Amino acid sequence: MTAVEGGGIIGGGMEFPMMTLIGDYNAAGDSALYYVTAHELAHMWIPMIVGPNERRYSWMDEGSTTFAENHARTDFFPGTQPRLSEQESYLMLARMGAEGEIMRWSDYHYSSFAFGIASYSKPATLLEALRGLLGEDVFWRATARSSRVGLQAPLPLRSVQYIRARERT
Repeated sequence: MTAVEGGGIIGGGMEFPMMTLIGDYNAAGDSALYYVTAHELAHMWIPMIVGPNERRYSWMDEGSTTFAENHARTDFFPGTQPRLSEQESYLMLARMGAEGEIMRWSDYHYSSFAFGIASYSKPATLLEALRGLLGEDVFWRATARSSRVGLQAPLPLRSVQYIRARERT
């Protein structure tokens, strides 16, 4: 992957196949640059390889990537708890009654804050909860399997039915 500094063009980062445009992080410190780089590097897998529709299922794209970024942050900066900030962001909006549905098209959210929570924090939090529920081994095997089968257009029940059908083969 090639990373290109795009100060003045973009604030965070933007992924493209095999290239990432990253905003100006010179004053933000090395940890902020690491976070955005880890996030954009994870995008080389989802959506670039696995390939969900980013506009329709932004929770698969950004949520999975945020989940992966949080793991990279924990590995590189031991003692930090990035998952906690994701959970707190999601829970704060949920308590206010202002959260958006994760299955909503990304450009139809009621606010940019609701979009951010529904696409980034909420699915990353749910993936973390699922990992805790299933256990490490089962969670990572299921993640690898779902990536291989390429769930392109998940509907809640159809996704489960598709995975179960694949397990029987």
